[in-house]
Amino acid sequence: MNKPTFLSICILVLCINPIFISTRLQANVIEQVMFRQITTSEGLSNNNINCLYRDSRGFLWIGTNSGLNRYDSYNFQQYYQDTDNLPDNRINNIFEDWDGNIWIGTEQGYAIYDYQTGKFDPNCKDRIHNFNIFCDTIFMARMNREMKYLWVYDDHKIYLYYPQQKMTKIYPLMDSTISDLFVTGKYLYSILLLSDKID
Repeated sequence: MNKPTFLSICILVLCINPIFISTRLQANVIEQVMFRQITTSEGLSNNNINCLYRDSRGFLWIGTNSGLNRYDSYNFQQYYQDTDNLPDNRINNIFEDWDGNIWIGTEQGYAIYDYQTGKFDPNCKDRIHNFNIFCDTIFMARMNREMKYLWVYDDHKIYLYYPQQKMTKIYPLMDSTISDLFVTGKYLYSILLLSDKID
């Protein structure tokens, strides 16, 4: 059996060393993590938070049981149904589309925040009609993380819109109420609410 040469020992040491260095760096990063609690005392509209979203501009959007909040790490901007054209004050869903618009899902429907105008548009129907999505009520809508497609659910169908191809696919559903949907690159997962009724 050959003895390890000096060269092979040096290579082994060089290969192992980055592992120790990266572990030390990770340990230092973890030690420097700082948690900060934000409540109504700091300007949040409500302490019951339903959803969070950090947009491409760095703002943190916080959906609560009573209003929408935009946080810039220093100050809160609050938005409400009465003053800002939101369909409802209970915010359940927030995401950004490929044009940088922020979609806000409420108990009573969706509104879209346009950064150029600084206003909310509560009429999502016209916008989704441009994507060949013709539904009266949007129960759920989301973008995937890579912003390759928008999906919309209207209690009967799931619509997938691909903005790059400007193409829409429609998937009819069985007669069951869906409580949540997850769309990945290859699969669509749904959580169905089935009745306890036995025939």
